[in-house]
Amino acid sequence: MTKLCATIGALLLYSTLSPLLSLPQSATKPQPVLPRPDYANSFCLFPIDEAWHAGSVAKDAELTKTIQQIREAIGPQRLYARLGIAIISNGNEPSTYALAKKLGIGLVLQNGLTDHHWGADFLGPFLHDPKLADRRYVQWFQDGAYADPGSDDDYAFGVRPCISRYAKPIYQFRREQDMQTAVSCSSALKEFPGTIIAFSGPIEVEMHNGKDHWGDYSPFTLEEFRDYLTHRGIYAPGNVRAGEGYPGGGQFARDPSPGVAAGDHPSFNQTFGTHFTTWTLRYWDPIKFPQRLSINAPGMPGPGQKGYVQGGFDAPRIWPGQQNISGLHETGDARFWSAWAGTSDRSPGFREKLVSFWVNDHTRWMADAGIPRNRIFSHQIPGESYGIGRLTQGASAVWTAFTPYSGIGITTYFGAASDSAEFRKIVEMNPNWGIFEYHPHPINSLSAPVSEYLHSLYACLHFRAHILTPIAWNSTGNDFIVNTGPFAEAMKQLMASLPDQPYYNRSYVNYSAPPVRMVSQKSGAEGTLYVWSARIWKDLPFTWPNWNEYEHFEVLNGQGRILAETKDYSVLVSKWQKGVHVVAMKKAAPPPLPVVQNVSGDDGVLRWSQCDNFFCDHYLIEVYSSHSSNRPWKELTSENTICNVPAIAGTKKLWCRAAVCDGAGRHGPFSPMVSAGAPPPGAELVDMPAISPHVSNSPDAGWRSVSVGGIVKTALFEHPPLTGGGWSRALFTITLPALKKGRNILFLSSVGIKDGAKGSDGVVFRVEAGGRTLFNKLALPDGRWHKVAVDLTALEGRTVHFTLMTNMNKNSVSDWGAWGNPQILLTGPGAAPYPTVTGILALGKQENGKVTLVWNERASDGTLWTARKGFEGYRVYRGSSRDFIPGPENLLGSSNTARFTDTHFDGSQTFYKVTAMFAGGVESPPSEAVQYAP
Repeated sequence: MTKLCATIGALLLYSTLSPLLSLPQSATKPQPVLPRPDYANSFCLFPIDEAWHAGSVAKDAELTKTIQQIREAIGPQRLYARLGIAIISNGNEPSTYALAKKLGIGLVLQNGLTDHHWGADFLGPFLHDPKLADRRYVQWFQDGAYADPGSDDDYAFGVRPCISRYAKPIYQFRREQDMQTAVSCSSALKEFPGTIIAFSGPIEVEMHNGKDHWGDYSPFTLEEFRDYLTHRGIYAPGNVRAGEGYPGGGQFARDPSPGVAAGDHPSFNQTFGTHFTTWTLRYWDPIKFPQRLSINAPGMPGPGQKGYVQGGFDAPRIWPGQQNISGLHETGDARFWSAWAGTSDRSPGFREKLVSFWVNDHTRWMADAGIPRNRIFSHQIPGESYGIGRLTQGASAVWTAFTPYSGIGITTYFGAASDSAEFRKIVEMNPNWGIFEYHPHPINSLSAPVSEYLHSLYACLHFRAHILTPIAWNSTGNDFIVNTGPFAEAMKQLMASLPDQPYYNRSYVNYSAPPVRMVSQKSGAEGTLYVWSARIWKDLPFTWPNWNEYEHFEVLNGQGRILAETKDYSVLVSKWQKGVHVVAMKKAAPPPLPVVQNVSGDDGVLRWSQCDNFFCDHYLIEVYSSHSSNRPWKELTSENTICNVPAIAGTKKLWCRAAVCDGAGRHGPFSPMVSAGAPPPGAELVDMPAISPHVSNSPDAGWRSVSVGGIVKTALFEHPPLTGGGWSRALFTITLPALKKGRNILFLSSVGIKDGAKGSDGVVFRVEAGGRTLFNKLALPDGRWHKVAVDLTALEGRTVHFTLMTNMNKNSVSDWGAWGNPQILLTGPGAAPYPTVTGILALGKQENGKVTLVWNERASDGTLWTARKGFEGYRVYRGSSRDFIPGPENLLGSSNTARFTDTHFDGSQTFYKVTAMFAGGVESPPSEAVQYAP
């Protein structure tokens, strides 16, 4: 355990402060000098200015007034925290940039059309111009419809462009428009390098989403989906998307039809449970029907009608097990649906990849235009933060914001403004990230105390969001006011609380003062007058008092004797001295780390409140076997405000305490000891919070932290239907292992109604699996979590639909129902958690179509796998991303030795994971992923 070091004493930190006068070299190691602030090491708080947000051009007087307001309401800016404004821009407003430079304010330029409401500005000709229009250029819903234009507002939000590369006129138009913007932005940055800070866009690329309607089912998108699955067209070797098709899909490239394989592999239909007879699309195949499609044409013509092909290829339009919508029926099995829509944000489908491709194209054009990649940001809506429906329907998982050409930019509403789990995923992909439309949390910025808004802002700072652009300054909407009220005060307090340390420091660094600049002297009858610059750095506006650790100046002679002390920038010394120099003196001020607050435990899970401290890096948790123990049984660390506590054999209750740690491992005072309860029995089979279920009939559902009676659990929040009664459904597709005698499979959870529900008369919770109802209970809003235990042993060895359901009692008022800490466990003899396979290497040559994997014969705990009871060998899985979830759909094969050869490598992006296999179908947790990069 690392102990907090003794308080750092005050140090006299002398620096060379004149180019002509210097001190002798110190024998001790010099302290690092306070770094020069710049974009790379500073936090940027740039509210969006509504004067530009609607596309209007503000006058000079309006811009000047806005800048003055920002400085008065939030300022002053700090050494490593910069103030500015964000504007919607195409990079071609030189008079605005010149004025911002004159006023000393920075700009973030948000460029690229907002993809979910740009129809009124652009799509008209592609739907109505006789020489250009084709209904297939816009996104289609799953029932073949596209939004009726109606009013201008409905048209703007209700019609979205098809983002498939196969919709060539749309793609070409966007490419030309974005490249023109990229060139303009690059020129603007070169002309105003200290004024223009960063660029974000394209803005919020996603699929149609809402109610039960999904997009995109445009024939151009379905044509690309088919080629993605079979490595044809642009996904074929040598073409633009080569290597990015469906993993293993290259085996179908030469198949004459979906039902007939050209080699010794299973056919497409056998693989995906489909019954297609031709690769031609079922509806309006662009090759079979090349003429432009009228907006009045039916999206799903029937047999015998023009545009229909019997047995033709189609994407799944409802997910397996879902109730029929508008007469639609299930197509293919769960694997086919997964290939189309994904099973979670960590196992994406084609729709998310299509969104990602467009974001990557745009940011690549920005980089190709000469803009540094650390100044370019994507700008996506992270669907995970807005409920499962937004993620699965909108297909804008946060990973779609990642590109190799830019930082990551997102939009945040509601709880997403302080979603630590989401921020952590972002930082793991790219630590250079920002929020380019930050809506205060709570969303109405006049409704909550300053402390609550400050807490939300600090969640962003904890993960070092590089840029925040709150929306919107001078807003006229009640929900988006940030220039007054408690949120404005929170921004001001945030700026004032930041230490004068480079923004990415995770622990306090005791910097020495930079050299005092421009020291000059003039002798007279009364003595020698020494004068120096008030600025710390020549071309930056910061003066010495702007550094909060600055204390005063000392004038010393050549022997180091103090001749004078002053806070002014000049001093008169009575006698001339040889070797006189001026140094800035500072006070060493390492800030104390606070005590962790609100620590609580339940079911072996310890939780606490987020620490709003700039240097809070992670947490140290000590686990004790009893409240009276003198020494901890185990020490754990966590970057989250939650920790799973391991079980101690024979102990039913564990005791814990937590402390804040900085990036150097120093920790603050420990919290009081609390009980964490006992962990659940057995080994976890399914990590349910890692999966996004397919949800229907619920107006609000998703994974979140839910408090019931003050006890917080990770929960699936699932509100029943608002009107008409009926069940909401959260459907999981899970595979349960065959069992060894004496073992069982158990579903454990707790159900309750979230604190604050007023008017609820209760929620009915139900569990269905394998076509049977296994649990049904009414829970009242009594401030209690009610335990749920469901035996799933009878379903062993099967892949089943597992559904968590809710319904109202007599009304649906505030029916904030939640499933707390849901787990599927293996219990019984030998069901303790297993270690993992380690040391995987991928060897081979791409042209041979083979990749050989080798790994350690010893497990992560140092034991030999072959010496473990019940060990039967290894299983190898293949996926297209580093965080894919191993399952039956991506199982390559098994091996009795620590070696395996993949004989069907097709050149696509490929990752492998390995598990150890035991009797009864039990597997160890998967290894870390290894990528084969030929």
